[in-house]
Amino acid sequence: MADDGRFLCRELCSLEQGELRILDALRWPTPLGTGLRIYTGVGIEAAVLRGTGPGGVDITEIARVAGITVISACGPAGEGAVTLRIAEGSLDLPTALPETDLFDDLDVFIAQRHHETPDQLAEWLRYHTAHHGLTGVVLFDRSEPGPSQKEFATAMQAAVRDIGEIQRFVLVTSPLALGRTKYPALGDPALAPRRKNRSFTPDRWRAPLAEAGLYDILKWRFLTRAGAVIALDPCDVLRPSGDGIGAFQATRKSHTGLMPVQGQMIYPWRVRKGRDPSLGDHICRADPPVRAPGRWALAPKRAAAGTVWLPGAVAGMAGLADETLNYDRASS
Repeated sequence: MADDGRFLCRELCSLEQGELRILDALRWPTPLGTGLRIYTGVGIEAAVLRGTGPGGVDITEIARVAGITVISACGPAGEGAVTLRIAEGSLDLPTALPETDLFDDLDVFIAQRHHETPDQLAEWLRYHTAHHGLTGVVLFDRSEPGPSQKEFATAMQAAVRDIGEIQRFVLVTSPLALGRTKYPALGDPALAPRRKNRSFTPDRWRAPLAEAGLYDILKWRFLTRAGAVIALDPCDVLRPSGDGIGAFQATRKSHTGLMPVQGQMIYPWRVRKGRDPSLGDHICRADPPVRAPGRWALAPKRAAAGTVWLPGAVAGMAGLADETLNYDRASS
């Protein structure tokens, strides 16, 4: 499958060697050579990395925020892989160039896909283009690499082709599993509240996210120049605004540039026989309401460079209590 300008596929520069687990590495030209931003996995002791001499990478800063380790470094001019010294010797680390121009001034969802089909995603996209003005998507596919992942990408490209409002769609994958160890896939009944029978098959590919740094990686790779970004997943539906202003426009106009997104669980009345559940099947609410995870909406150009994007918050920035968005999370 070839990129067509509107639909692009990208893979994180991830690798594991010995104690070291690197999620991604970005490289860009500077007047003195190359700037580098390297993300390590949760729980990795950054001391396994070492500064090095001429021709290699010099580490200038190691920052830890909310369990994320971000390494800033500089290196020789050029493109492609760089050489890192580690406790066990050295390794050649692949790098990627940030592509923030792709989403310049677009209104974008940043989302994870676990099980959803292209048809379900197309329904989700059409709703939000119609009601909120969605124009771009960065979707991280949490499925395991293989033929089914490639088939999904091909089908998703065809689905996006029929949604003219989407100006850019980037499908991102990783060669490493990013879920919690010894957890089932998200959506498994074993993860349901008050579930007594906890037997399940671990699925680190689709388990709840363990590597919170993923969202900050996607920020620096693609989204620092976006007009507005909302962190939601394909099972999440923004409620229509009573005043007719879409969620992205409301975010751009907000006082701080950041709006908390508050959620509530919704459930299907019934699922039609032989068909996958759709968003329209989910018309039931619990009494009292069951809260869904907190999410956020942000105008990136109004945020300081040092803010860190996490799945449920933007570290280093706060919104106003009376400026919020609301969404419903479809659950079985």
